[in-house]
Amino acid sequence: VNAIALHPVYGTFATGGCDAKVMVWDPVNRKRVHVFPDFSNSVASLDFSADGSQLAVAVSYTFEDGDQPSRYGGDTVVVHTLSENEVCRTKAH
Repeated sequence: VNAIALHPVYGTFATGGCDAKVMVWDPVNRKRVHVFPDFSNSVASLDFSADGSQLAVAVSYTFEDGDQPSRYGGDTVVVHTLSENEVCRTKAH
């Protein structure tokens, strides 16, 4: 895990890492809420907007395979407008 961010409204959190995945987790019910489609490269950083309506994801080679950045895509920032089902806590059964 390279990055973690707490959702300001729902109390869920997002993680991102070298596997190019971003996942949202429910810490109360200990369940994964959502998995976003893979990004083009490692997730270097991420954060929610102040109102929780958007998630910004910085995608960049993070040297997990050594000094080989030319083998991977360029750096980018992706801003995703969120739906409630992507970040809202799951219901306990």
